[in-house]
Amino acid sequence: MSLFLPGFWSTPRADFGLTFLFTNGVFLDNLCATLLITLFSGIHLCMTRRIVSLRIRLSRDSRPGGFRGNISTVVSAVSSVTLALMWIACAFLYCIQFSGNVISLRRFTVPDTVGDVPSDPLRAAPLESCHTTSRIPFAQRCTYTPFEDAMSSRKLELTFAALIQVILLITDLILVIRCHTIFSNKWVFYAPAVAAYLGSVAVFLFGLGSLASAGVLHDPTYTGYYLQPDSRLPRGYSTYMSIISSLIVNLTVTIPIVYKMLNARRRFKGSRASTIMGKYDMYLSITALLTESALPPAIFGIAAAVLSTYKVPYTGGIDRFAYTPKMVWLSFTALAPQLILVRVLQGRAWDTDVDSRISAVTVSVQSHRGPRFNVGKSIDSGTVEEYKPYSSKGDV
Repeated sequence: MSLFLPGFWSTPRADFGLTFLFTNGVFLDNLCATLLITLFSGIHLCMTRRIVSLRIRLSRDSRPGGFRGNISTVVSAVSSVTLALMWIACAFLYCIQFSGNVISLRRFTVPDTVGDVPSDPLRAAPLESCHTTSRIPFAQRCTYTPFEDAMSSRKLELTFAALIQVILLITDLILVIRCHTIFSNKWVFYAPAVAAYLGSVAVFLFGLGSLASAGVLHDPTYTGYYLQPDSRLPRGYSTYMSIISSLIVNLTVTIPIVYKMLNARRRFKGSRASTIMGKYDMYLSITALLTESALPPAIFGIAAAVLSTYKVPYTGGIDRFAYTPKMVWLSFTALAPQLILVRVLQGRAWDTDVDSRISAVTVSVQSHRGPRFNVGKSIDSGTVEEYKPYSSKGDV
């Protein structure tokens, strides 16, 4: 998969000095990506602490949750801890990679002899890259990268990409499960999400096999700049298909959930039920919409796919921000399951029961039979957990 492509998440060690000589924009791009992934490490820790504390409070609750509910909360807590630990490991590796790239900038040399610059300096001298300055004709500045450093940098890239791939697979799986939970009685809504997830796994296997057969995975001198003309890659390989495949999974989950929640809000506002809409804000608020549908990752994923695929030539004064948009998308994508798990443990998450209760309230109010509510306490004090409409014959 293109996640394992050299230079997909950060500038390779053998290229960092060369690109820095062209423009220092690559330094700022890598710095912003490093700060972003470090910041979200702290956010993941906070979310995990919240989820684990909710799980402990649920275990002490006197209300019976059943064996299935107990297993569900345990799985939620374990998933949260796993995602947080993997993200922190990714941040640690990314910081090491960036620090090594910055340290490599000390190896600047000026050749004793002056001559013409090779048309392809990185291929002519893979670990010693030179750049001709525009102000002084034929003057060169070179950066030297030892082969051992380049190999260690490539191993860091592969480990980081492997962790990110697992995080994306877990994240997409949680989104698909949420879609099935909300639309469990309507397969036409969750079937596209399941198909998109299976397609994403197929894309991962195809891309990884393509890079392995091309000999790219363990070559520290191979860079993404020379990927497209390489005839060893099979037809149909695209550099950014990893983002697009995960984005499709996100969209197939986001669109039906957004439609359902907006439709529920419209039904409330279009009937006399709008007078009690405040009691259902936990399900119909803007915060609930953004969290349940994982809308921010979808928006940032579209932006990352557009900005990352737009190729800007290295003209010495212009450089594209290739890593920061992808890191923004990745950060919000990995955080989305944490937010969903918090709502699930708080009893605020959407499911088929919530949908049926909201529909029953709307129909009851429209037929001039005002429902009575059984108001209970949620895990968080001061909030309302559920509202069950009652008829004269008992529970609906």
